[in-house]
Amino acid sequence: MTWRTDVDPQADQPTITKDTVYLPVNGLCLVARYELAAGAGPSNSRPLCDAERPDGKINLTARNGQVAAQVSGQSTVALLATSFNGDRLVRLQDASPAAGAAQGPGQTPASPLSPSAPPTTTPTSPPPPTSPPSTPTTPAPPAVLPRAPRAAPPPSASQPFSTPEVPGPSRTPAAPPAPAASLLPQGGGAGGPSASPPGAVPTVPAVTVPDVTRMGTREGCQRLRDVGLLCSGPQGDGTEKIERTAPTRGESVPRGTEVTLTFQPTAAPATMPNLIGQPYQQACQAVPAKARCTPTPGGVAPDITLFETVSAQQPPEGTRIDADTAVSVTYYASFSVPDLTGRDGATACDAVRAALACTTQQGPAGSVATAGKVVQQSVPPGTQAAPGTALTVTIAGAAPVVPNVVGLDPAAACAQVQQAGLICTSANKPSTTPNVSEQSPVGSTSVDPNTAVTVYSWSAARQPILRFRKNDNARVWLLRGEGTTAQAGYEQKGEVGASASGRDATAAPFLKPIVDYQCPGNQCGADINHFVTDGAPPGGVWTRNTNPAGWVFKEQYAGTVPLYRLVDGTGQHWAYASEGSGALNGYVTSGFSQQTLLGYVWPAAN
Repeated sequence: MTWRTDVDPQADQPTITKDTVYLPVNGLCLVARYELAAGAGPSNSRPLCDAERPDGKINLTARNGQVAAQVSGQSTVALLATSFNGDRLVRLQDASPAAGAAQGPGQTPASPLSPSAPPTTTPTSPPPPTSPPSTPTTPAPPAVLPRAPRAAPPPSASQPFSTPEVPGPSRTPAAPPAPAASLLPQGGGAGGPSASPPGAVPTVPAVTVPDVTRMGTREGCQRLRDVGLLCSGPQGDGTEKIERTAPTRGESVPRGTEVTLTFQPTAAPATMPNLIGQPYQQACQAVPAKARCTPTPGGVAPDITLFETVSAQQPPEGTRIDADTAVSVTYYASFSVPDLTGRDGATACDAVRAALACTTQQGPAGSVATAGKVVQQSVPPGTQAAPGTALTVTIAGAAPVVPNVVGLDPAAACAQVQQAGLICTSANKPSTTPNVSEQSPVGSTSVDPNTAVTVYSWSAARQPILRFRKNDNARVWLLRGEGTTAQAGYEQKGEVGASASGRDATAAPFLKPIVDYQCPGNQCGADINHFVTDGAPPGGVWTRNTNPAGWVFKEQYAGTVPLYRLVDGTGQHWAYASEGSGALNGYVTSGFSQQTLLGYVWPAAN
């Protein structure tokens, strides 16, 4: 068997007994044992040195199949068990010159591995009469160290090294050998108490298993030995990377504990990928070839979604790397609070929940544009914040909806509009009813808060426009309104329609007068009246009557119809009728045709 001094330079020369090799490891002050037949790794004794001399040299002695270990400068001997299935050390007092003072007169200390024999007596002078006779010292049982891996029962304390002779038929059985004085616990001799009290178990100092992962096996084993631990496991060429240890890094174990190494599978070289934008934890896991990846915080994320993502990497993408390549990634370690205003309130917090403690609260009614969206946030945009900072966002409520108030009394209509958070304004608009006939915006429309809603109603009295026919000529007609009467010789024939009085200030803006032109002295033929609303009648002999014949609406409002002036085929007779009336149909049948729109009126009542 050849010892690899490059692997364990602290190992001294071994001692071989039968199929077992004992190797003193002076740097750790323990003995490693290898069983050749089993081909297994070493099992180790406990450290043998005292705390005062942790680096003593170990001397091994083999005799009769047993091995004793003695540390130079110490007064103890360790008897190592020969069974590979167990290892328990018996620690006994050594027969040192200091201990010999406690022996009987004339006795010579026995060798640890010498066959047991009665002590040799040297003639001495008789003791003084006044001195009491010596009392034999009763040997104490041997001290037993804590059990090491695969421990075996210790040898008998009374026969620590030699095997008694087996009696034969013609031989006298040999007396059991006396315990060797040098191996039994002794009290204090002439030199005072011994260094180890009888039966004491030495304290093994504890050490912390260092982190040797990713080191080469040669470097890792040396690191373990530096702190007083043993290295176990296939060594290879010393360059394989250590993946884990048992016991694991950081554990506190007794000095001299064997640490088993597990190697990392060798990874083939690979190409460095692009890690920019990835979460840095995932980025390091994605590094191939089992290269060591070190994340480093730095920089402010331009967007909160990039918080803790990789902003830079070394080596760059495309570089060939292997297990010895040092890879570093820099990631954004801080961020600025983003501006969430205008975002959908239902999902605004989702964008920042990974970094901020975001909550929402309902705000007042919003506009059509802001309803359901973020309108305010507790931490201003651009503020640098730590992860977990509380952020409250306010979401605008639904926009007001215009109530439908058509048909209501104007006062009741305005009350409903104001209750909806809107402003109510009233306006006149021709209508056949005094209630709200129209509104703007129309009902059920979503609007901004405080939007003005106009409700339209009509309070002016209905004013009919009367039609008169000349008694002696059925083709001659007059129009009169607002209590005016026709000239003599005319008969009322009902309404052509109705409007309002132009003298009513609320109605006047919507009306225009029907102007009555007269032709004096029969200069114009049978018709002496001509009614227009825009312009003047043909010719220059017509004169304008001071009082209008009535009023018509300028525009067509709800419920109104056109009022026409008609002319017969001679061009000298005019008639007046509203659309849809029976009179209009009669005129057309008798040869009149529609000529001019005068305005709009409510349909005639008769």
